[in-house]
Amino acid sequence: MAQGMTIPLEGEQLHCEVNQRKLAAAVFRIALEDLRGSHPNHRRSALHFLLKDQSDFSFWCQRLQVDPETFRKGLCKHLLGPYEGFSGLVSDLWH
Repeated sequence: MAQGMTIPLEGEQLHCEVNQRKLAAAVFRIALEDLRGSHPNHRRSALHFLLKDQSDFSFWCQRLQVDPETFRKGLCKHLLGPYEGFSGLVSDLWH
């Protein structure tokens, strides 16, 4: 075993996983807040992350232990329902 390396105890590993899930939830909460905000660059960046990004989005979904495609489909259904003008936001992303 390398010097300074420790074997995590079950409780420590569980605590780490819980913290990772909390962090992932915060990442998605911030992205949704940015999407609802008025700053165009933040909205565009949030849209890219939530709808188009592959690697970062998948990474954070893994931390939440959810399937990225299922999560994204549910997110799209949610976004298309209550938010008028969503299609305009999406078109901004690709221009």
